[in-house]
Amino acid sequence: MKKYGTIAVFLLVCLLLMGAAPILPTVDFYVNDAANIIIEKHRETMMTTSLGLERQSGTQLVVLTIPSLEERGYDDLEAFAEDVFTSWEIGGREEENGLLIVAVKSPAACTIRVGKAFADEFTAAQIQEACAVVVDTMQKGNATKALMDLYAALSLRIYEILDLDPPNAELSRQAAASDRFFSYLLLGGAFLVVARSYRVSRKYRNRFGGYSPKRRQFSHRRRDENAFRSNRAQGIYNKIGREKTADSLSTEQQEGAEK
Repeated sequence: MKKYGTIAVFLLVCLLLMGAAPILPTVDFYVNDAANIIIEKHRETMMTTSLGLERQSGTQLVVLTIPSLEERGYDDLEAFAEDVFTSWEIGGREEENGLLIVAVKSPAACTIRVGKAFADEFTAAQIQEACAVVVDTMQKGNATKALMDLYAALSLRIYEILDLDPPNAELSRQAAASDRFFSYLLLGGAFLVVARSYRVSRKYRNRFGGYSPKRRQFSHRRRDENAFRSNRAQGIYNKIGREKTADSLSTEQQEGAEK
């Protein structure tokens, strides 16, 4: 018995040295909430979107959360994400037609491992900036919203890159056009409508002593009904969108000078 125990320990050490999977995927594969921070509504949205994305294009968008890096035996989040991406063969071993979102509960941290099929679409600076927004939201105590915002923005960007119709085509058009002047006019008009509604709502509360319990429940449900409508999600989308980096701008300038 001791002999078999020694062999088992030896094999485990060998697997770790060989870079075995630091964590196994769930049956769902697309959503792996080891930290238990994603609410059911958001998990279902992620699952449905990722399933549709793979069926349409073969692209795999996977989410993984863990309580901490230390319990997985890592001190570097990028290395952990790399090992998970490789061992799970996300998007295929050769094709790497996939992306992995990794979020750590404590201390709050986030990263995105991009497969080589999308390597030219996302810069390290864009990923870092988008993840910084997520971490900030997580630190404020709303980890599930932070991940849903990032997932929404990233999935919309992937659908745009692949020229596919996302689950919400109208939302995609609005997000993709967020860098145009006309969209700012629309946002300005929406702000005026919201401001006007708020004034009416405040007048109603002052006059009648507040909303009824049923009205408040409905309001709270609608407020968090769909993370795709979040301003934070659209902000993240803009950060990982079609922005020209300093390197690409300098390259264009050099080409212009040569001409």
